[in-house]
Amino acid sequence: MVYPDLTVLENLSFFADLYGVKDRTGRIKELLENIGLFGYRYDRGAVLSRGLLQRLAIARALVHQPAVLLADEPFTGLDAEACKYLTAVFSDFTGSGGTIMMTTHDINMGVRCCNRVVVLDKSRLIFDAQISDLNIADFAADYLSYARNTN
Repeated sequence: MVYPDLTVLENLSFFADLYGVKDRTGRIKELLENIGLFGYRYDRGAVLSRGLLQRLAIARALVHQPAVLLADEPFTGLDAEACKYLTAVFSDFTGSGGTIMMTTHDINMGVRCCNRVVVLDKSRLIFDAQISDLNIADFAADYLSYARNTN
């Protein structure tokens, strides 16, 4: 997801250049501060923890301010602090009009970040609902049974 021989700053600069980001320096500084990477900006990717690598990957994906962010199991292997940061980043992204399409098996984290949930079973869509319409405790306890029994 990131180049291990480049520093955090170099990784973000590289991708900002690829995407033609106009105010590259300002955008990167904003991301470093918002995602909690400012203190690591001169560290190479190879020495970062799993959580910091995940933050860097998200910063890299956001550097060009996309309308849609695809997140595949973004909470996997993260500690509570890293999950907190990532949830805040996702909240800021959606709060500014962005859309996140996320796959996750961590239902509790997923429902904190999303306003809609869909469940696939054997490649078939079996459930589609707004988070506000769910009994979140029941859904989180066994989302597949909940989805099968609700339809």
